[in-house]
Amino acid sequence: MSLSIWRADAASAFAEIFHEYEPTERSVKRALFALDEFLTRPDRDFHNAYTMLQEASLQAQQDKWFQVLSAGAPSLRETLTEKDMVLVLAGVARALDSLLLEFAASLGPQALHDITSDDVDGYIIRRKRPRPATRLKPNQSYSKRGLIHHRVIPKIVGGLPVHVHFANTMAAQEGELPIIGVAAAFPGLALDTRTTSEREGGPSFRAFDAKLDDADAVLATHLQEALEPGVFTVVWPELTVPPARLKTIRRGLGKQRITKEQTDLQVVVAGSWHVERDGKWWNSAPILDAYGKVVATYEKISSFYSGAIGYEDIELGLSIPVVVTDDYIVAVAICKDFCDPSRLSELARLDVDIFLVPSMGGSKTLDGHKISAAYLAVERGTRAFVVQQPDDGTRDPVAWVMGMVENPQAAGAVTLQTESARSYTGNFAT
Repeated sequence: MSLSIWRADAASAFAEIFHEYEPTERSVKRALFALDEFLTRPDRDFHNAYTMLQEASLQAQQDKWFQVLSAGAPSLRETLTEKDMVLVLAGVARALDSLLLEFAASLGPQALHDITSDDVDGYIIRRKRPRPATRLKPNQSYSKRGLIHHRVIPKIVGGLPVHVHFANTMAAQEGELPIIGVAAAFPGLALDTRTTSEREGGPSFRAFDAKLDDADAVLATHLQEALEPGVFTVVWPELTVPPARLKTIRRGLGKQRITKEQTDLQVVVAGSWHVERDGKWWNSAPILDAYGKVVATYEKISSFYSGAIGYEDIELGLSIPVVVTDDYIVAVAICKDFCDPSRLSELARLDVDIFLVPSMGGSKTLDGHKISAAYLAVERGTRAFVVQQPDDGTRDPVAWVMGMVENPQAAGAVTLQTESARSYTGNFAT
């Protein structure tokens, strides 16, 4: 699509979005969601033009349209050039973003994040901290610097409903925080899989046990590392946490509530396991808060195939959970869900800080994770924390870990972890 065609579409979209606009909180939310949805469409000409915009020009447009939108419905000059239209719509989006923040402030004390789902086809979540001015740079796309104070997340991504959950966490500090994650893995774990049925093309399998020597001692080490000061998250790998092991993890985290010990931990992904529900089987990853309470459950969307053991015998996940904590917004993906090139544009629709990825596999699986993580880093500035247990029971390495690095394709981006638990400090420099 040429920029001239985009300009005509933009004029039509603008007229439709602001047809019944009035300066109320509800109307501003509806307009912000609709405009953001239009501006995030995959249009190369618009995105190339947007990367040329300077922050000073964007700020001037934001200030102008803030005054207009505060008074009533806006209108566009018919003589706007293609490049002017890009600048104007970008400024209007920023103005709506700021105006919504003003409405929230006028309502007095509120919850940490503002979320709306009833009136629009998505969620609007207020950032605890605005995007830092140091990260707003020319050459960045709309997805990285379009809005300063809010995130917009669709209710439907890839045909699946998105559900937003809030984790029970401690009040966070002000200012920029480092991001520390603990990778918890199992040295020498032996995954016991069994054939469940035969189908055209080969057998189907499910996991029945994850055998491990001194499992309780290993888990004690994991929990001790997870509760160290400054740790934000801990992730166990895919198909390493059967029900009894999950109970131990939840009990260990729950002790803090009894002892009233303060922790910086905010979200936990307790690996995954093949779980039965209503006669069907799912590859299910429990998402816990710092005290072991289940906040949400992620169920694998793409089943696995191995020439050695066959097809993973599971139902495919029916929804996508997004978890809001005091400091960051996170999503989860299990193994193949985060190494399928056909899903990259879907993953990028989720404006989250971090993807937490429990995984199991070999070097090819890891290569897929690198590609997905690199794509999201460029598109959104999102970081990925991948904890992958080798599928051959090896002890060296115990796990392959991608620790929320800026460039997942760079040499050294993946650590060959030799300990059962290790912490990684990520960054959001870009």
